[in-house]
Amino acid sequence: MSECHSMRKQRGQALIFATMSLPVTFALTGFVVDIGWAHYRRLACQSAAESAAFAGALAAQNAASQSCAGGWTCQSSTACPATLNTPADPVQAACLYAKQNGFTNGGNSGNQSVKVTANTTALVLSATQTLHPGYWISVTVSEKLPLTFLSVLGQQYGNVSYQSIGGVWLPSAGGCIYTLGRNGTDVSMNGNTAISTGCGLYVDSNSSSAISIVGANGQITASGGASVNVVGNVSTHSPGQISPSANTGATLASDPFSGMTAPSTGACLTYSGQAVLDPGTYCNQISINNGTLTFNPGTYIFQNGIDIGGNATVNNNSTGGDGSGGVTFYVTGGNVNLHGTPSVTLNAPTSGTYKGILFWQASTDTNSANLKGGSSMFVNGVLYFPTAALTFNGGTAANATKTTIVSDTLSLVGNSYIKAAASTPYTGTSSGGAFLVQ
Repeated sequence: MSECHSMRKQRGQALIFATMSLPVTFALTGFVVDIGWAHYRRLACQSAAESAAFAGALAAQNAASQSCAGGWTCQSSTACPATLNTPADPVQAACLYAKQNGFTNGGNSGNQSVKVTANTTALVLSATQTLHPGYWISVTVSEKLPLTFLSVLGQQYGNVSYQSIGGVWLPSAGGCIYTLGRNGTDVSMNGNTAISTGCGLYVDSNSSSAISIVGANGQITASGGASVNVVGNVSTHSPGQISPSANTGATLASDPFSGMTAPSTGACLTYSGQAVLDPGTYCNQISINNGTLTFNPGTYIFQNGIDIGGNATVNNNSTGGDGSGGVTFYVTGGNVNLHGTPSVTLNAPTSGTYKGILFWQASTDTNSANLKGGSSMFVNGVLYFPTAALTFNGGTAANATKTTIVSDTLSLVGNSYIKAAASTPYTGTSSGGAFLVQ
């Protein structure tokens, strides 16, 4: 009798424990089911956002007018129309594609959200990555999900969301000079200043003085059929100072090198006045005013800038004047400052990861840069200062360089001669087109 009573007691305890564990079991089951459902719906958000962003970029690429006041629609974050059948602009094209993938703003009993942002400004993806498409369109698709099993624990809703960005890069091939500033004076010349190039200029400012030439002797010459293209207009002392005449009202030119991946930073090497340097990361400033400094071939990272002045002689240990065995200088802080009367001959690599890239200042480094070597400075390669003001003059008529300049703004002093654009595969999307950025 006692044994039977004991067994009944144990069965009763097991039933109590089983009953008490039911909420935990339901919660775990609910967690698995609800998380799986949320993952599935997020993938649906992703598909809708990506197709919408690319559709919007494609519609912008095919627009008859490439400006915010024309075929492109520029706006801050705005909800898509609840009903839409025929798109009238790139933003509505994006909204329609989101709808065709099952998402409308306010859909699913008010639980869905579709918002679009579009502009021609620089596209900041992160603290270290900024792109410069002619136009970009961002689509964010969100959904509020009623939960099932987890609602037992008081969690009634969950949220899933995905953002995708499409961009339009405009044709920008064949240029020696690109200035990316969107307003104000991008290219300025003062006094007896002249620049002669064998390839085109692209000026993105929409200002009435996007190119400003002060004084009667300033001159910009693009030869060999090249052109001078300006989004805004020019301000000159007299007609003929820009030859051929500038194409004003031009479309934006994209940053041709925005797709490059920065080199990795290594352990700090120390510069203490040695005559020959090896590639690597230099945390202190490279500074020379006298004597000779030779750079062995490779990639250099300067975290505190480089200063070359006085009567210094600076070159790279190249196997030939064509730039083979050249150098790439990647600057993340401090100034690039070449001044005085130094003798400078630097060539970018003609092969390898950074073929054609000579100076590259990180987009997070907005310090102004000076490359004012005049007739004793010969720099063959890309001078890439995308967010910096650059002052430049170099080369001679008899020994013009193969140089491509990209900067936020450009101040030209003295006389400069560029024979042709630098040879490099890093032209981003220079042929133009619509692309999915993320």
